[in-house]
Amino acid sequence: MEGSRGSVVAMLALLTHLFLSAVSARAATMDSPLCRAARYRAVAGHLQEYVRCRIEEPDDVQNCLNEGLAELADILAAFDARRGCTLAADHLETSSQVYATVNVQFPYLLGFPTAGSRCVIERWSAAEKYGRLVLRAEARNARSPNAAVLRRRMAGLATRLSIGLFRAESEGDCVGGSGADVPSITGEIARLVEGVDPICGNDRRGPGEECDGNDAHDCPGLCQPACVCGPPVCGDGQVTGDEDCDGAVDDVCPGLCEPGCRCPEDFCGNDITEAGEECDGTDFWACASPFAYPQCGAPGEADACECSSILVQPDACDGASSVSCPVGQSCVTLGLFLPLPTLLHACVPPDPPTCSGADQCTHAGSVCDDGSCCGTIGTVCRGDETCCADDGLICGSSHGGIGACCRYSLMPCLRNEDCCNGTCMPNVGGFACAFF
Repeated sequence: MEGSRGSVVAMLALLTHLFLSAVSARAATMDSPLCRAARYRAVAGHLQEYVRCRIEEPDDVQNCLNEGLAELADILAAFDARRGCTLAADHLETSSQVYATVNVQFPYLLGFPTAGSRCVIERWSAAEKYGRLVLRAEARNARSPNAAVLRRRMAGLATRLSIGLFRAESEGDCVGGSGADVPSITGEIARLVEGVDPICGNDRRGPGEECDGNDAHDCPGLCQPACVCGPPVCGDGQVTGDEDCDGAVDDVCPGLCEPGCRCPEDFCGNDITEAGEECDGTDFWACASPFAYPQCGAPGEADACECSSILVQPDACDGASSVSCPVGQSCVTLGLFLPLPTLLHACVPPDPPTCSGADQCTHAGSVCDDGSCCGTIGTVCRGDETCCADDGLICGSSHGGIGACCRYSLMPCLRNEDCCNGTCMPNVGGFACAFF
């Protein structure tokens, strides 16, 4: 009897151990405090390594970054083995968050560390140290949550960041950077933290979340408690979910929104060239010409879904004078890839000082924006003021040339010709003109 009782007790103990082990293993995966803390610590080291690559190995930065990626995968795999986490499977997504910070946002905010400026190097060092310590503070908070303590730590780190940036400015050779300040850097690190470990309910949408409270760009006012978009409501004046339009919000098909919040199957603005159209949005290849910048009229404009182009007149002037241009027109030099870089010239008519419609803008490629004519992408230009500033355009070199309206680094783009440096690359949330 005693032996049977002992066997039962032993069996119960074994089953209890197995059950608790299973519960423990499940709790240690994904969102467990230990795994979240491990992810934060790994990303802190990854951020430090990526910044080191940019500063210390500028001539071999890609190989250095690749080695850092492999190291991150190994570190996360080791955590998985020790803690029963499942972190290594997401190492590419985790690394992409750090990559966006180091290779896109930091150069934009702080300037390029390869510029030879001691000030810029100090900025990068201060920002990296702040980010690394914030991630470590988040790791400690993941294991032992205490909002008050975390706030104090963040405030102290922000003060140290401010001191570091002040010391950087004292170097006196600061060049570049549009946001080397505490709010910009703390905001970017907050985005990185959210990307690494999105938390539903903090009003900041992260990976895997369709929305988060008021951060609901894709479904304004429809974000559910689980950070997913609720079903769209046709007629509420907001384009959400799979709606093409909603009442007067009909940018996709101006004046053509149907009662079911759908655009007609065939319309100008759907990026598909259909009967009666010469082009449509990004489907503008029929407009191409070896001696012109192709343009496709936007929906709602007088030339909607019609081709236009900036014709270049190679013999209009000799580049040094404008004696061959008609009275009132100026001569500009324009460069194109034909496929070889070729300098050409064009006579540009003036635009009126004010306008109320695109048909009043005589300069080919110009549109009427806020009462004055300005150039769209590819339009021959004579200065930044002749390009549409609200569209983020400047007068620069579009795809290898000079004298054409184009977008600068980090601005959204659809094709290479949109960018002053000629390279439209995938970026967080879409495509953007690359840094060069």
